Amino acid sequence: MENKTDEIYKKLKAPFPKAAYTKDTSRGFELTSIKAQYIIDRLNTALGLFGWSYSTETISNNEKGVLFKGSLTIKIGDLEKTVFNYGSSINKKVVADTYKSASTDALGKCASMIGVGDAAFKGEVKVDEIEDIIEEKDLPLYIRKAGQGKGTLLKDMTDKDVNSMIAWCETQEKLGGPLLEDYKAIKQYIKTKG
Repeated sequence: MENKTDEIYKKLKAPFPKAAYTKDTSRGFELTSIKAQYIIDRLNTALGLFGWSYSTETISNNEKGVLFKGSLTIKIGDLEKTVFNYGSSINKKVVADTYKSASTDALGKCASMIGVGDAAFKGEVKVDEIEDIIEEKDLPLYIRKAGQGKGTLLKDMTDKDVNSMIAWCETQEKLGGPLLEDYKAIKQYIKTKG
């Protein structure tokens, strides 16, 4: 039987949707970064709202920029562990943005040490090559935005309605916008359900 730590680690390592990633070329080569709010959401989801804490310590702050040491503490039952890593930012026009950028850089690196977004840090994720994913937990929330069933939850649709929607979408020369999102959601829903 899988222990709780293994179960949480799987949640921490799960892939992110395409919207979570950004392309960073500020260092002269392409890196893939994960937006800080997605990291925070992942920590909250996997560890619980009060299952983790984060703090920073200023290591250096000069005319070039700021360097922070980040400390991420996780709590799983009686287990409490802290990981450390560093984040930096060059000076920006707004001082607060420099600090925020260094802090979130350190948070991302700390979180990667417990599995969050580690594929991006390994260089295995390229923004232009990511196919958007629909997480299983989100499937019941997808609402059809087009067609007669507008406003219907996927889980409440009949198989006939689902198949009819897919067949109609596949006859269209070009899908875009909300209809394309519905089509992707329904295809993913069928794959997960079947």
